[in-house]
Amino acid sequence: MDAYKIECEIAPALFGSILLCRDKRSGEYVAIKRMTIESGNQHVARDGTMVHEDMDVEKRVYQYINKRGGHENVLRLLDAFEQDGSQYFVLEYCAHGDLFTILRNTPHQRFGAKEALHYFTQVCHGLEYLHSIGIAHGDVSLENVLVTSSDQCKLMDFGLAAESSHVQRSTAVGKFFYMPPEMYLGVSYDAMKADMWSLGILLIIMLTGMPPFGQTNSTDNVFISFETYGIRTILRGWKVSQYFSHEAMDLVEKLLVVNPLDRPSISEVLHHPFFPRTPEARQDTASSTTKTMPEEPAKKSRGVRKFFQKVFGKASDKRDPSEVTIDMDNQDS
Repeated sequence: MDAYKIECEIAPALFGSILLCRDKRSGEYVAIKRMTIESGNQHVARDGTMVHEDMDVEKRVYQYINKRGGHENVLRLLDAFEQDGSQYFVLEYCAHGDLFTILRNTPHQRFGAKEALHYFTQVCHGLEYLHSIGIAHGDVSLENVLVTSSDQCKLMDFGLAAESSHVQRSTAVGKFFYMPPEMYLGVSYDAMKADMWSLGILLIIMLTGMPPFGQTNSTDNVFISFETYGIRTILRGWKVSQYFSHEAMDLVEKLLVVNPLDRPSISEVLHHPFFPRTPEARQDTASSTTKTMPEEPAKKSRGVRKFFQKVFGKASDKRDPSEVTIDMDNQDS
């Protein structure tokens, strides 16, 4: 660590912490992920829980990405070294933090259509690159997308990634809200197709501020309703379908298909009408930021906040989101 000056701790990490540092040689800011090697080898997180994340897999994936040239929407590993029982990853610094925090700090805790398209497009391009070089991310979520000071998204955190020879896996990994139904079956599944389900959940959270399911199995009442009625009806029942364009709703319906074989590939997704085709439309999307999100009627924003509280409860309420039921006879159109 002699080459770096520690400025502060940015955030905790699974096996350690994320540090904001300045490279003494270049003067540039970097983010350094410091992990205790013993904890990483034993898969024991800071809070003592056992986890699937693999420190060695993450390092190997980052190095492979570098070897293949990298991508502007994938976080770059600048250096990696071991010192005093810790593993250090020196990474690009993204000043705006993660996309989940950005979403939560917007006035209505959701993105407008332009903002969602702006960020979602970049996430898709990053994921397309990973899949093209044989890497399934394994944990696609807002928390694992960092944003630079120039509003550029970068996929990160590859501790659950599946490499080309292990894209078929049987272990359920990732965050409950984003996990596809096949992960609960205890059989081998395609990790790239699992990424596509997670991508659909990510788009819904961007546009509504909330995940549709607690878990995608028979313990979740919302998922049971989804299997019968579909995601369009669920969103109508929650009175949030107005946040979806026709194209956005169609894309979500194509991604959230229970049979993974029927989900589109990431390349097919990027050819969906949801994404603008003209240079003018792409430029308009690229210039969009959360600061320009139009105001919503207060009544609607209160309704979303009330629903979010109903699903997740207040800070002291630990109810499972799957306890929420949906009135199918009282929907908006």
